[in-house]
Amino acid sequence: MPIGYHVAWNYTQGSLYGLAVSGNDGNGVFEASFQTHLSWLSGGDFGPEAGLLDTGMSLLGFLVLYIWHRKRQLRVT
Repeated sequence: MPIGYHVAWNYTQGSLYGLAVSGNDGNGVFEASFQTHLSWLSGGDFGPEAGLLDTGMSLLGFLVLYIWHRKRQLRVT
């Protein structure tokens, strides 16, 4: 599952939105751009995975999955 998420993330980021993927330029169907002075938030030239926004979204995703797992585990026991 993590490998599938990673492949989907890289494909969407590079091939669809045209954003940098790990520092490599992407040519996508859409052209997304960010403010250059906010590179700490958007990841700058390296890509969104290097920004604080992605870190926050990853933590939020982890939290949602953790809560879902705990609730599911409590129903079983």
